[in-house]
Amino acid sequence: MSNSSISLVIASRNRAEVIERFLKCLTGIEWPKATEVIVVNNGSTDSTAEILKSYLNTLPLRIAEMPLKGKSLALNRGITQATGDLIVFADDDIEFRPDWLMQWSEIAGRYPSYGVFGGKIRVNESAVPNWIRRSHNLHEMLMSEHDLGNAPKPYPSNRYPIGPNMAVRRSLLEGIDTPWPIDLGPGTRIPLGDEYGFLVRLSRPEAQDRLYVPSPEVVHTPDSLSFPNAVRRCFLGGLAAGKLGRRYRAACLSAPMGRLMRDRLASCHSLRELCCMSVRAAGVTA
Repeated sequence: MSNSSISLVIASRNRAEVIERFLKCLTGIEWPKATEVIVVNNGSTDSTAEILKSYLNTLPLRIAEMPLKGKSLALNRGITQATGDLIVFADDDIEFRPDWLMQWSEIAGRYPSYGVFGGKIRVNESAVPNWIRRSHNLHEMLMSEHDLGNAPKPYPSNRYPIGPNMAVRRSLLEGIDTPWPIDLGPGTRIPLGDEYGFLVRLSRPEAQDRLYVPSPEVVHTPDSLSFPNAVRRCFLGGLAAGKLGRRYRAACLSAPMGRLMRDRLASCHSLRELCCMSVRAAGVTA
């Protein structure tokens, strides 16, 4: 078994303090061979550009520019710069162990039959309201928690990795000009759904080429989760799901959206959760 070369691709916009903290943490990790870090500056107007340049001599860093606002646009630009066998996508606000990228490199070599990988994402719950903590439905939807257990396993039908910690083989992207959907994701009218729109083009919902792996674990701190923000995010998530369902109808036939939504509504533990799930359902059909 040989380890794979890694391209870590990050998009950042006007989060100078956040990206500086991320890069500083990278200086203390274990580096797999042939690793590159590609940070796409997505039209930042703060000190992001200067901070990135200050790390050119201490990290295997490559800086790319995407002046037009949009995370998907930025990630598409980053992909064009990537040379690694495995492209790791992450958010700039995650926390990780020193062996994070080493784990990704070893996993890509250990499981050659899989092309799409999702890592465990734990959540810093210090600022998460109790009603969201109690909700199974909202953990991934609002907190980006992604935990399928402590052992590697293939993803079930229509289940995919999520953005703060996932990876794909670069070979899957050959011949695709804009793999990330530029009309979805942060910086667009519907700032969600971009990960599914990206991954469903690489792996059909029923395919068995996606693997969940717990070892490259990260910790993610969610954005503000006040009740109004939660409702808004659920509605936008529903809009994204409906848009993607119509766009990839043939690919998504295996996803019983109506039954899934009914099950989620029936499992709600509070009126706030029920409100969030009802608003999401409305967004799907909007």
